[in-house]
Amino acid sequence: MEVYTTEDQQVDAIKRWCKKYLKWVVVILVIIFAAILVKTFYHQSVSKDNLISVDNFEVIHKKLQSDEVSNGVIKNAKNYIENNKNEYSSLLNLNLSKVYVERQNYNEAINSLNWIIHNSSDVNLLNIAKVRLARLYIFNSQFDLAKNIIGTIKSESWKLQKTILMGDLYTKENKFDLAKKEYLKAKKLIQMFH
Repeated sequence: MEVYTTEDQQVDAIKRWCKKYLKWVVVILVIIFAAILVKTFYHQSVSKDNLISVDNFEVIHKKLQSDEVSNGVIKNAKNYIENNKNEYSSLLNLNLSKVYVERQNYNEAINSLNWIIHNSSDVNLLNIAKVRLARLYIFNSQFDLAKNIIGTIKSESWKLQKTILMGDLYTKENKFDLAKKEYLKAKKLIQMFH
């Protein structure tokens, strides 16, 4: 490290340093500034895309809740689901399954519920889909499939629903003694909560 005794020597040293390193300092500052701009614009773009996605979800969701759902709304919902693999898509599939059941299109309802089961990470949404799917299987007399789905419901908070489903399944199979046992278990669970 050099020691400068006069002010002129210090100024000359600064000039030499600037001549030697100023280009690199400017390049580094430009790169940093560019990175900040890119990051800012990217986050604004992602936020804007997310807002558009949420807005689209809300519009489709409201239309699926109406009394008469057009085929165009169903198509828009399917497009949204295909392009957005998120929990909003799971909620739309839940609504779609309801629409399909109302139209007695049970295979499409089953597909929508299976989509939720295979793509959602929300435990309660998964259990709702499983309960609805099991009900569809019971309604269609697909008892083994219903039992398999019911067996995948592990959450304690869904034990009552699971027990009632098993009672419904046994009733539909004409196994009334087993159905009675399940319904009595459900009654005890209800009494525990009160």
